Order: sequence, then structure tokens, then C-alpha cells
Amino acid sequence: MKRRDVMAVGMLALAPLAACRRAPDTSEAMSPDVDLKTELARVARARVLFAHQSVGRNILDGVARLAAAAGVTLNVSELRAGPIPDGAGLYHVNIGENGQPEGKLAAFSALLVGGTQPAPDVAALKFCYVDLEDSDGARATRLAEAYLAGTRALQSARPGLRLLHMTMPLRSETPGVKTRLARLIGRDRYGDADHAARAVYNAHLRQHLAGQPLLDIAQLESTRADGTRTSFSRAGVEVPTLAPEYTTDGGHLNATGQRRVAAAWLRSVAALLPR
Repeated sequence: MKRRDVMAVGMLALAPLAACRRAPDTSEAMSPDVDLKTELARVARARVLFAHQSVGRNILDGVARLAAAAGVTLNVSELRAGPIPDGAGLYHVNIGENGQPEGKLAAFSALLVGGTQPAPDVAALKFCYVDLEDSDGARATRLAEAYLAGTRALQSARPGLRLLHMTMPLRSETPGVKTRLARLIGRDRYGDADHAARAVYNAHLRQHLAGQPLLDIAQLESTRADGTRTSFSRAGVEVPTLAPEYTTDGGHLNATGQRRVAAAWLRSVAALLPR
């Protein structure tokens, strides 16, 4: 067989692999390019707590740009220590340490349970993609169960507290020919087990929080503007990944990704507030 024929066969083998990695999604939540001024104004009047790490700052950057474009003034304040201030504001805090998600959950609960101050109108805790690095499905399930138990205890301690749950953000696949070849022969690439662990965690939350306020960051990050999904198949299971057009470095969000997730975050918070 001639060299050009071998190359052609290789390209034909790889082409269907790329095609099968995406499935259409028609969720209404995937269209953030509508007027957000009403939702922004509602959030601006509320007292909101957002506990996060670096991707959370990406979301807040997107919120700030959306507010500026809409002409809405938001009081965005970072908490360094002490209780949540009184009065309207989007109060955010770098919670715990990356890689120690149970510690983040404990610190989040302590912020909300300690003291006698009223609970915020809405509170949200976002884990980071690194919280399930070097993990597997069993570890992901344990973390999901810990999160569910912790938030149930929190709501029991603070009746009436409105919690916005969030799935875990994703990372992009390692790009390149080696990844495409690994997919073709069914072998893992570096980070694939972590991608799969995040998928297990997120699926567990979707299943057990059905009907409750859940911002599906993972779905937003893996759904392209045309509705197709970025993912790969591992042991017969589709594993979502962060679409490369939404990221600067394979994990953090660029301006496009920030706007996409921030718009959905604002809508989700506003939906929990009185009209």
C-alpha cells in the first residue's frame, strides 16, 4: 500500500471518532444571550454568598461584565474574615483549599451556621475541578454523598436557607494526535480517570438533586454554541469535557466561557429570589 493510501485510511479511521464525541443538546439553559437586566436588578437587591475558588472568579468576572453592559450596579465584595455583612451584596469568599473538598464544605457550613446573623437570601458552594484529581468513581461518589449530607444538615440548621447547588467544572481533553490515537484503540490518556470521576460526581448530583435548584456548570461548559457536546467515550460511557473554545488553559474560562456560565449563574440565583 502506498504511503498516501495509508494516510488516507488513518484519517478515515479518525474521522468518525471525532464525530461520535458529541451529541446534540437542545436545553433552553444553553442560550444565555438574552436580556439579563431584570435578573441582574433582582440579584443587586439581594444578599448572596458565593463560596468558590479560581473558576468562581472567572464566573464573577463574567457577572461584572454583564452588569456593566446592562448598566446595573452590583455590590461585589470579597470576604476575608468575619461574618457575612448586612445589606445587599454579592459576597464571595475563596473557600478552603483546592484538593480538600470536604474542608471546603465544612468551612462553608461554618460561615452559615455560626453566629446569630440572618442567613443570606441565597448561598452557593462551588467545588473546583482539581478537587477530584487523582481520583476514581468511588472517591467521586463518596464526595457527592458528603456534599448531599452536608447541605441537608445545613438546611436543617438554617430552615428557609435557599441553596443553589452546582455541578463540578470540567477540564478539556489533552489535545493532539496521541489523544486521538488513544481514543481509537481504547486506551486512557493522562487525566482521563479524573474526567471520569468528575462525570460520576456530577451524575450523582443530578440524580439526587432532581427538582432542586442546580446550576449544571458541567453541561454549560461541555455544550457548544451549536448545541453539540464535547466528550469522549471511556469503557462505553460518554465523559463530558470542557469545550476548548471556552477556556484559556484547559480549565479556566475565557471571556466567552465566563459570559456563558455567568449568565446562567445570574438566572439561577435570581430564580430563587422574591419577585
